[in-house]
Amino acid sequence: MAIQYLAASLLAFASLATSAYAKDAEPLVFEPDSQWIGRYEIDHCAFVRKFKRGDETLQLEFRQYAPGRLIDIILVASDLKATGWDLKLRFDPHQTVIEDVSSYKIRSELGQDGIYATTHFAAGIDTETFTEEDLLSWARSVRALHVENAFRKDLRIETGSLEEMRLIMNHCLADLLVEWGLDKDRHIDLQRSAQITNFEQLNARMGRSYPIKALNRGKHGPVRIRVKINRNGIASDCIALASITYDALSERACKTLVKYGEFEPAIDATGVAIDSYYLQSISYFVAR
Repeated sequence: MAIQYLAASLLAFASLATSAYAKDAEPLVFEPDSQWIGRYEIDHCAFVRKFKRGDETLQLEFRQYAPGRLIDIILVASDLKATGWDLKLRFDPHQTVIEDVSSYKIRSELGQDGIYATTHFAAGIDTETFTEEDLLSWARSVRALHVENAFRKDLRIETGSLEEMRLIMNHCLADLLVEWGLDKDRHIDLQRSAQITNFEQLNARMGRSYPIKALNRGKHGPVRIRVKINRNGIASDCIALASITYDALSERACKTLVKYGEFEPAIDATGVAIDSYYLQSISYFVAR
């Protein structure tokens, strides 16, 4: 499903600017150092694999919070310094460079630098006509992930084919729908996913409702939330899915979205409105 990004900001976007730095022409190549490991949580599905280059290690995680193409890519490196915001991705052998990536620097529990990025799986496939078979074919052909601007040196990660990961991920994501009390069969081939209809107004309201305590403490970053949208377009049951920020930001985002969001319900393959869900990502930040 498509996802839009609300930017809850009190000032201009100048805080996104980062300083330029020199990089080597050739990327660092990381080879697999483990098998893919599946992680099935109550609110998401993920696959994790470790890679290495000499004594350097890298952990790559693909994570999804709902069926569809939206995917989080999480990279944590043992000896690399994370850098700026202008992240670019490319899945070899495909030539499409993914530039519409929302990304943030993170730090692991072990104090290692990393990047948390959100983008769309299978970039380059027609978003209006693609089928799951198209996505599987794309995943089958992948050989490596190229990563630019995440760290002070660019990377080539030898992932190999992602087909098996995609197949297992799909089963896990279908099970998530059942856990949420939704009909997974009626979510196959939706004519329309649940949609927000007052995006611009809600975006402005999010900026005005930045929690004061979080603002005073300089707390910022991304928040991902999920709300249930019933067949009448009414929102309820908001849950914070991914937050690497401050709990008050997730709480405020949920309250604002449920109270002020206006929605159209999901439509199944037969043209009937059904109970479904809506994902929203909010970027809270304060320009310095």
